[in-house]
Amino acid sequence: MDWRRRQRTQERTQRADLGRPLNRDTEDDDSECSCSSPQVWFIGIVVLLLLGTAGAFAVLWRVAVGQMTDPGDLTVRRALTGFFYATNPSGASWTRCDDDSDDGNPRWGSQQHYCEWQCIVCSPQRTVTALDMSGAGLSGSLPSLIGAISSLERLNISDNPSLAGTLPTSLGGLVNLTTLTFSSTAVSGSLPASLKDLVKLSTIIAKHARIQGYLPYLQINVLDLQNNDLSGTLGVWPAQSVLLQDNYLSGSLPTASPPSLNMEVSYNRLSGTLPASLGSVGGLLTIKADCADDYALDPALAAAARGGEEAPTTTSSPRRTQPPQQLVEGGGVAASSAATSCISGTIPAQLGELTQLTHLELARDRLSGTIPPQLAQLSHLQFFKLESNLLSGELPPALEATMRRLAGDTCDVSNNCLSFDGQPLCSTGQHHNCSR
Repeated sequence: MDWRRRQRTQERTQRADLGRPLNRDTEDDDSECSCSSPQVWFIGIVVLLLLGTAGAFAVLWRVAVGQMTDPGDLTVRRALTGFFYATNPSGASWTRCDDDSDDGNPRWGSQQHYCEWQCIVCSPQRTVTALDMSGAGLSGSLPSLIGAISSLERLNISDNPSLAGTLPTSLGGLVNLTTLTFSSTAVSGSLPASLKDLVKLSTIIAKHARIQGYLPYLQINVLDLQNNDLSGTLGVWPAQSVLLQDNYLSGSLPTASPPSLNMEVSYNRLSGTLPASLGSVGGLLTIKADCADDYALDPALAAAARGGEEAPTTTSSPRRTQPPQQLVEGGGVAASSAATSCISGTIPAQLGELTQLTHLELARDRLSGTIPPQLAQLSHLQFFKLESNLLSGELPPALEATMRRLAGDTCDVSNNCLSFDGQPLCSTGQHHNCSR
């Protein structure tokens, strides 16, 4: 009996053991195994994504940058890119220098070295020396970033009528600049004073622009600002060749250190006398100081002054149809400023020492007295224009050969009170062209 009781007890114990839960260690191990498989999959996916992204970036880098074996100076590249966007705000205004068929060179902003871009000139060392952007359809304005291209020697942005704004002062950073050209643009404002610090600068050409105000103290070879809106006086001659026709300059001509090549200041509001110091410059080629009084500005007034005779065509700018209002006190237009806005006095005899002179043009001024006989020494003279002054007396006989040689439109002493061989050349409405 006892053995049966013990057997039944063992059977109950075995059945209980079958229903008992697993021990703690086994439970933990099962728990870890049950959750480890999803984590491994998640981590694996993340790693694959990261590797794929890195591979994609590597491909893009090889495409965009890998071909740029020599990007050049990054500062210069950034300045050129800024120039492109500042003068091409619509992205399609450039008509030259950014065309696949322009000259076979790559377009601006391409992966090639910027020295291969169109309209850029570089040195053998692959530094930018010139930008020839004339007639390229530039608009917008010149950015200050341009001053970062310190190797630049020549900048030509002429013939871009939609290019406006002012010249940035950063141009003073172009320490190697020799030539600045921006004719036939809408660039306005004053010439930056920083230009005077450019010791290599020799030429500024900006005909038919909108430069205003006063001129900085420039000592350069050529300053050509014809047909702008310059005002104020000329304290000093700013260049060896001074071409300032068709502006609003006033006051007297400087007497010290006159130009050594050309002096062309016609159609301004200048007054005073013609400096005798001009005769001390042996190499002077041209003297042009035609007056811009009302008779020169208004053909109807000129015709009336000549008794109804049709006024001869002048070289004055077509936009000069009336005197500049800002130079008349009170804001009104003066009826006539002839007495105060033209060169007066006598013709200096010292001009006869300018043996290389080719142009002597002093038309419609208020010059008086006689024509100096020393002018007969001007053997290279090609233009001799003294019409519509207050000159009187006998024409020097020594000038006869010069006047006969220049007979025609290149020589005019009409509308004065001169006589030649006792024959008067001054009468109302008479237009005498120096030939008999």
